[in-house]
Amino acid sequence: MKILNIRIEERLIHGQVATVWNHFLKPTRIIIIDQESSENEMQKKLLRLGCPQGVKLSIFSPKRAIERLAENPYPKESVFILFKNPANLKEFFDLGYKIEEVNVGNMGGKEGATEVKKGVCVTVKEAEIFRELHSKGVKFNAKMVPNDPDVDFIELIKNL
Repeated sequence: MKILNIRIEERLIHGQVATVWNHFLKPTRIIIIDQESSENEMQKKLLRLGCPQGVKLSIFSPKRAIERLAENPYPKESVFILFKNPANLKEFFDLGYKIEEVNVGNMGGKEGATEVKKGVCVTVKEAEIFRELHSKGVKFNAKMVPNDPDVDFIELIKNL
């Protein structure tokens, strides 16, 4: 399996992912790793409806994703992995999946969050997760669309 991109995207599959990122990356499969979405049948149906035509979709909890990916089920596929939030990313990483780099996309406003970049709002707890993963070797960049310049995400959250 070739991983094309790992992205945190609160909206998961939406216009930006379904059109711009899909056109740029050309994945054969999108894997969503999100505990909540994996347990919600209505959410899964909506995600399937939003998935670009011709692209396969898998939706897993972090634990199930680790189990499934250990089976090497997609050996010839090009994969775009989406996480809804940093907590799911951390769980996936802590369960043993090696991640080198993550693209941080949309993280909407929520109580206690600070906007560190247009469309990216981070709480203190989320900043701690990012810093912890960064200390373990994960690089983070922030960009909404592929042709945006890479921005060092850790620099954006240094004051949180």
